[in-house]
Amino acid sequence: MTRKTFLGGFGAAFGSAVLPATAFAKAGEPIMRFGVASDVHIAVGWKEGGDPERLGLRSQPYFLEKALRWFDANKADAVVFSGDMAHTGRMEELEKLVEVWNKVFPGMKRSDGEKVERMLVTGNHEIGQWPGLWSRYTDEQLRKIRFDYDREHINANWRKLFGEDYQLIWKREVKGITFVGAHYPRGTDYQKGWHRPDYSGFFAAHATELRQGKPFFFVQHGHPAHTCYGEDARGAWPDRSMHRILADFPNAVSLSGHSHNTPIDDRSVWQGGFTSIGCGAVAEAGPSYRVFNYDNGGAPYWPSYKNQRMLCPPQTGNDGRNCVLFEVYSDHLVMKAWSLSFDCPLCEDRAIALPPIPGGEYDFTRRAESRPAPQFPSDAKATVEFAVNPQYCGPGLKGKPCAVVKFPCARPQEGGGKVFDYVINALVDGRQILRTYILNRGYYLPGDRSFTEGVSILGRHELPKGREVVFSITPRDCYRVCGDELLTAPIVVNP
Repeated sequence: MTRKTFLGGFGAAFGSAVLPATAFAKAGEPIMRFGVASDVHIAVGWKEGGDPERLGLRSQPYFLEKALRWFDANKADAVVFSGDMAHTGRMEELEKLVEVWNKVFPGMKRSDGEKVERMLVTGNHEIGQWPGLWSRYTDEQLRKIRFDYDREHINANWRKLFGEDYQLIWKREVKGITFVGAHYPRGTDYQKGWHRPDYSGFFAAHATELRQGKPFFFVQHGHPAHTCYGEDARGAWPDRSMHRILADFPNAVSLSGHSHNTPIDDRSVWQGGFTSIGCGAVAEAGPSYRVFNYDNGGAPYWPSYKNQRMLCPPQTGNDGRNCVLFEVYSDHLVMKAWSLSFDCPLCEDRAIALPPIPGGEYDFTRRAESRPAPQFPSDAKATVEFAVNPQYCGPGLKGKPCAVVKFPCARPQEGGGKVFDYVINALVDGRQILRTYILNRGYYLPGDRSFTEGVSILGRHELPKGREVVFSITPRDCYRVCGDELLTAPIVVNP
């Protein structure tokens, strides 16, 4: 079967060159279905260090319920939580999660009466995330409100909340499919650089059963190093320990969250020695990529934000909330990503062959070398205007004269991906004097909502006085495949 057979006519509609679910049309019914609700970030009773109303965190139970009801409607046999269920690690936040769960799945059953399993791992927001926050409480108060007060409390609290033992790494089976989960490490492991405990012994002990042929799923909070989202995976695990272990299991599928990167990104699925999938976030999932490299890629809680040229696209409380559902077959998965903000598919369903095919559809190098770049429409024009405090102006340029470069959104070509970011060059006599990068503000949105006007804002003081400047804009997809540049007319910025 050729690549064209798989992709014909598909990429133009959704701007995402991946295997459509129909690639395995004769597969029949799946072995099982399960949903993933990652990074829910329920915030209850959080008054210190931020404004929950502004951050949109008060609505998290509502969106969690929407995710669970979508899983129920799709007859999920299990639901996986891949960390950061709570925002500050308070017991009442996790109790709220259990309350919402029991509302949708009373007695651990779907609305049709069938059983649904619940599998959870902790993330950094449950384990050791807020040292400044806890310093204002007495020790007696912390014993009552903090989930991870100490190891003894974690064990007791986990059983109280979820009715099961807390094990740093656990193994469960649902309808003949194995799940392995690893909680976020605590104590010295966390403080010494977030290195994982050594799980090689666990995988060696269970190697025979894990290699039985069917896919098995490994759940942790952070992405395994150098897998999904590539080098843009903010929040990937800093060491390669799990990468090395899972590489010995071609049928392994890693499921993770933490980065909040959107599943609409083609790089949310990576295949090499195993499969790694980024599952987005119920709380927020948008353009949180390499935040210090983009003029519009930061967030107010980062120190560098005060110098940022542009505002970031909305993140916390944004319109990129999502969850994912998997249909499991013996030789492939079908991944369905759902927009909780717009109640529609986030992108086209993806078929993921298992085990990975060397150089196959989700090999990043193959993608970058083989697919067409996004391009501007043939009649596209870029303009430059001057303003003080223009729309999207960031704190670094507030109140200062600005040059505002505007241009239409580049479009995906057949079999190619949609525009992820733009490279903006300021040129004098054909020589580059300034280069900046901006994200496509609508990249993480479903359908036509992603085709947003491009805007780049520069300080007039950054540009030469009395010289003609031309701005070039180059669109790129998520693999850095570049389309043709678009040029503005020459303009004297500071006469």
